[in-house]
Amino acid sequence: MPLDWRKSIAKNLRSNSSSRYQSYAGNTPEERPSKTNATLDGCAALLKDLSGDKLIHGHTHLPAHHHEKLHNQEWQRWVLSDWDFDHPEICLPKASALRIDADGVQYVDLVKHH
Repeated sequence: MPLDWRKSIAKNLRSNSSSRYQSYAGNTPEERPSKTNATLDGCAALLKDLSGDKLIHGHTHLPAHHHEKLHNQEWQRWVLSDWDFDHPEICLPKASALRIDADGVQYVDLVKHH
């Protein structure tokens, strides 16, 4: 198959995937399909086993700082974006990180979009 056909197919697949995941952004974690994000049950079980109340992970398609609650358990979750600098013809570059210092935790977008 010619390279330009393969690139076109990849572009369409990425676009469809990104649109589908972004459509879940306004939903509560319980309403999102489990394959789009770490589940509340999974996060709760992990943090209970480790006696923790903070979780940092990457990447899902919904990066942000979340305040989560399930039954009587509450925790904070920071989700980092994937880093994508390889496909500027398809999507804007993206990358996020956490800054952790004496002032606390700050979610940082490493790419400033105009």
